[in-house]
Amino acid sequence: MHLATIATLPSTASRAFTLTMGGEDLNVTGESGAAFRVDIDSIEIDEQGPGGISGMTFDVYDPGLVVNIRSGAPVEFWDVTSGWPLFRGFVQSWTERTEAPGRTLKVDCIGIEVLLDWLLIPANEPWVNPSVGQVNSDSLSQKLYAVANGVGIPLNTGRADSPTQGNKTSPLGSAANAIAPLTGQPAANLTTPAGTTLREALRAVSEWVNPNPRPYDFTFAASVDFYGGLRIWYLHSDEFLFPFTAQPTYPEDYPVLTIVEAGAGIHASRLDHTTDASSIYAAVLVQGGNAAGSGVVSAGSNAPGPVGVLSDTNITTSADRDTLGRAWLVDKVIGTRGSLDILGWTPGSEYRAGGHIVITNSQVGLSAQEFIISSIRKTFIRTSSGVRQNWTVSYGSLPPSVVRDVRRRMTT
Repeated sequence: MHLATIATLPSTASRAFTLTMGGEDLNVTGESGAAFRVDIDSIEIDEQGPGGISGMTFDVYDPGLVVNIRSGAPVEFWDVTSGWPLFRGFVQSWTERTEAPGRTLKVDCIGIEVLLDWLLIPANEPWVNPSVGQVNSDSLSQKLYAVANGVGIPLNTGRADSPTQGNKTSPLGSAANAIAPLTGQPAANLTTPAGTTLREALRAVSEWVNPNPRPYDFTFAASVDFYGGLRIWYLHSDEFLFPFTAQPTYPEDYPVLTIVEAGAGIHASRLDHTTDASSIYAAVLVQGGNAAGSGVVSAGSNAPGPVGVLSDTNITTSADRDTLGRAWLVDKVIGTRGSLDILGWTPGSEYRAGGHIVITNSQVGLSAQEFIISSIRKTFIRTSSGVRQNWTVSYGSLPPSVVRDVRRRMTT
């Protein structure tokens, strides 16, 4: 976009929405009066929870051929009225379609969460000081990010004692749990190998737990929010971790989206709900570092089902085999998932993928049932009363996946 054109654009402070590409204003919904614009009706956002990567597409009408575009350009889309980002990421691809006059650019963007895959650990990175023998998982996450080869996009890795599960200011929170080596394993054995992505390194930290009767309490989710924060929050909460108050299993600035069937509140125009018993595993085959650390760990249900695989040469005792095997099996239960539509609304709170949804619907037997929001698809429509949003919210467990279930730990 030419600098002379940019100079004619008014302040964005009074606008309802702003969309920038490479720091340049794209005049969303024609609010600036410039010749080029992005109609908000053309914007589609796919916001993904932990483990996923968000995306956004939009069309730029450019009759004067003044809009410049480049691969990897940073993109930000803000709801200025509400004061929160709707998307942050990078240009991935675009298509130019000729018009009379000018052209339309159809732009496809990838979410900022992809930084977890772009950042690499350059050298073998020990997790702990052998003289100490353990490390807090949030401190280790900060350390791994600090040594990762950067791509010029800094992330906020701040933490504070409160809130425990983090927020946009302190995305790591203070839910720090000590990670210790397994029985008989020296601390020096815990290492992130060179070339590991930051996403895989954090997943390995999450799964390498201090062996105790409830090892899965330490599992955390990792993502990057649209504010540029490295988010880490714990997925299990009980009296062992939090002895004084019950803590949410999602970031503390993520409000719960409550769907009601009747009366005042948020209503769904469509609801699809699936109960999937194929998620159940009967056992897991642990492939440890020796005979004692190897073997089958049963789920104890005595029901038929598939057998998973967990490989880790650091497992060398039957106790550690059973502990980590049970930890692997803990979320292999009957899967419940679904999706619902919320049409023509203006969200009053900053609901996010990765947060929770509570659904009441008697037709599918749900009474204030709580699920994790796995993704939110958003489109926008202009009405006489302003811009409204259409949401498709997906929730609950993911479908079974061999890729997720048969994998190797990234510790040596």
